[in-house]
Amino acid sequence: MSQEVEALLRAIWRDQMHVEPRLLEALPPASARLLGHIWEPAEMLLADLRRFPLGLLRFWHQSRRGHIVFAAQEPFVYRPGPQAWQGRRDGPVYHWEGVCFLSAVGAKTGGKPTVWMPLLRFFDHLLGNYAQGDGGWFSEGHGASAPLARAAERFAELEALHYGHEALLAASPGDYFAHTLWLRAMDRQRLNVLDPLLCKLYDTTLFDPAFWRRAL
Repeated sequence: MSQEVEALLRAIWRDQMHVEPRLLEALPPASARLLGHIWEPAEMLLADLRRFPLGLLRFWHQSRRGHIVFAAQEPFVYRPGPQAWQGRRDGPVYHWEGVCFLSAVGAKTGGKPTVWMPLLRFFDHLLGNYAQGDGGWFSEGHGASAPLARAAERFAELEALHYGHEALLAASPGDYFAHTLWLRAMDRQRLNVLDPLLCKLYDTTLFDPAFWRRAL
């Protein structure tokens, strides 16, 4: 892994990852014992993010959106738009645009990509319109730049063919984007079997460094 990727992931950790106050106390004792320390879920996420495109990670960090909060209780969701979060009971209130609430225990026990789904939803929104407001998703044909818009339009055409929907239990374009983006990062061979045209699209766009030099 390049030093650039490692430096970027450290910056994302520092600037955009947070832990719910008194996380271990908020969990049932048996669940709390599963975690070696409160930042272990973040370490697990960073390990997976090393497989994602540098361009996407840089776009995320530069956006200053998509803050991650590792939480004890549901709902574990991506909430677009302005959000307020208080790190400590007597601490300051932070105001962010778009927050991903992830399950701290799910990081150890949950299936992937389900446990990271809020972040994958954020990526869909980020690519679609810089994660602004509550619309303009990549999976629905929108792009934050002209190259991303062309890639999104092609994604929408391929998604409509429903090649891998049944195998991935995808019920919407957003579901399909989240699951296939994860597969391209983690198991390209399987994605190539399920949907070779989409795999090729990812190869030549979101997972191509040259594409990111044009896209942003």
